[in-house]
Amino acid sequence: MSTSIFAGLGAAEVHGAGQYITPGNYVFGIKQILIKESSRNRGQMMAIHELEVVEFAATASTYESSKGGEIVTEDCPVWERGQALTWLVQFKHASALANIKQILIAVLPDLEKLPEAEWSAEADKLYGPDNPLCGLQVRCEAFGTRTREKNLPFTVCRWSPTH
Repeated sequence: MSTSIFAGLGAAEVHGAGQYITPGNYVFGIKQILIKESSRNRGQMMAIHELEVVEFAATASTYESSKGGEIVTEDCPVWERGQALTWLVQFKHASALANIKQILIAVLPDLEKLPEAEWSAEADKLYGPDNPLCGLQVRCEAFGTRTREKNLPFTVCRWSPTH
């Protein structure tokens, strides 16, 4: 009896869009946010934000990315309404909690008044299985920059409320 090429398919975990935010100005609808362990780096946790383009305006015609350790220049895509994009925050980075706090305040501005001691519990709820942020919108200004340590290109997202 031969083994199917699809052996293990039933246990496979389906991931989100897999297309990342590129430079531009956006309004996103939140499809899902969750906390998961990296499939590439066991033990590393990340926050995954699956977003849907509501509005997009390009701010550049090209951007730099890193492919297999090589820096390449690519054409900026023109995202259409309804396309799915993903924003990942890796908890191994010192900026992770600040980035998460910024998007949460952008989506729910009243969180800015939340006492410091209540933030962890609130984030646990917002990133929990009920996905209470699903369907809400957020504005994003994305631009390219380089890492300090390895001088690799990456896209910075600045989040703000839509109203």
